[in-house]
Amino acid sequence: MSSAAPGERTREPVAEPAPDERPRRPRARLAWVVFAVVAVLATVLVGLHIDNYRQLSVYDEPQHIDYVHRVLQGDFPASGDVWLPETIEATTCRTIDYPAPLPACSAAADLPALPNGGLSMAFIHTPAYYTVAAGAVLLDRALGQVVDDVDAMRLTGVLWLVLALWMLWLLWRDLGVPWQTRAGLSLALTAAPIVLLSQSTVTNDATALAAGAALTVAVIRWDRGTSRLWLPVTIGLVALLLKVTNLAVVLAVCAFVLVRALQHSTTTRQRVRAVLTRRNLLLVGLLGVATVVVGVGWSVVVNARATLDESENPQNVLMAVDRFDPSWLATSMLSLTSPLQPQFYQAVMTGSAGAVIVANLANIGLLALAVVGAARSEPGSVVRALAIAVGATTLAYGPLLTVVNFVTAGVYFGIPARYGLSLVPGMLALAGTAVRTPRGGTVLLVVGAAFYAMTAWVLVR
Repeated sequence: MSSAAPGERTREPVAEPAPDERPRRPRARLAWVVFAVVAVLATVLVGLHIDNYRQLSVYDEPQHIDYVHRVLQGDFPASGDVWLPETIEATTCRTIDYPAPLPACSAAADLPALPNGGLSMAFIHTPAYYTVAAGAVLLDRALGQVVDDVDAMRLTGVLWLVLALWMLWLLWRDLGVPWQTRAGLSLALTAAPIVLLSQSTVTNDATALAAGAALTVAVIRWDRGTSRLWLPVTIGLVALLLKVTNLAVVLAVCAFVLVRALQHSTTTRQRVRAVLTRRNLLLVGLLGVATVVVGVGWSVVVNARATLDESENPQNVLMAVDRFDPSWLATSMLSLTSPLQPQFYQAVMTGSAGAVIVANLANIGLLALAVVGAARSEPGSVVRALAIAVGATTLAYGPLLTVVNFVTAGVYFGIPARYGLSLVPGMLALAGTAVRTPRGGTVLLVVGAAFYAMTAWVLVR
């Protein structure tokens, strides 16, 4: 019975935390301090790369730059549009990181001498990524033109990388990965040449890691009941708007939902009922609707604005085929199994032993740790479901893209490994669960720091 005077509020007793819970808050604070350090280091490395890499990336960077210039003029490109003078000047003066002749530095040039005849090819993308890059240019101009327009566009890669690392940090935390392991994997990821190239040049590939990490953590939390349906659906829609090849992670999370439903069932009837629950159908169905709306909707916009048939672009003419070869499916099946595979070394890293070591070890290490994490996962667990979903999508997405390219555009090309970048966060989640002790995490932290140091040395030497 309370001894408080009438009308006086009684103070409820404060429960003491259990002994094993007391250190959790300081550890959590320490983990976020470490994340802040990792984010700063990632920003520095991207800045170093931008400062040293003056040429334009062979991965269609001039096309992406032209798109941003058009957004700055309140427009976006259409098939048949010719590069703007600002794009021609940036391309001819900076040159492209590829051994092919270009006209002399100028804002005007003979179109046949330019890549793809100086015709836009970036019109296939929505303006989502390019609007962010255009905003960076406007901000830089408002500050007195601290850097040139291309570097201002490139600097948005820092934002996408830090966002990706933040989402990964949350994903690893949800899976119980020690902060040492998180830091080591983050540094190794940042130092990988293919990642550094995508985050330091003007390309919507820069969004893939952030989109993949955000959607993966959102769906896992939705599965646990700690996130509402609108969050993963909205993130999935935004991911597709940023770049349609981010469909890879959309397919992966849909597969994850299917696997989770099957994990909780023992009979065929239970499996059917589990898969067809209203909750699962809503998520998968809405993500499917988002895919159709973005894909079909933007195709309608592209076709309505075109002044030149897309198939007549020189680049598409070179890739045009008149029949489908089934062997393409087998070839493309392994295209995305090594998404960090170095297919091209930027000029600032060409001939550097350190860059080659980091590129290959980061690629091999990611695959090895992801396999170990999958093998060590408990049957019926979230990690096991994620492993099955990511593995299946990695094998299926290449053949799917090959078929889509042939059916919709009548073209064939080898699927680049970078198209699987949105699947990397899922692989990194598995890799994190492979290292379960602070001691192992410390070893991985040392390795990640060594990768970072080698890449930084290549850029400052």
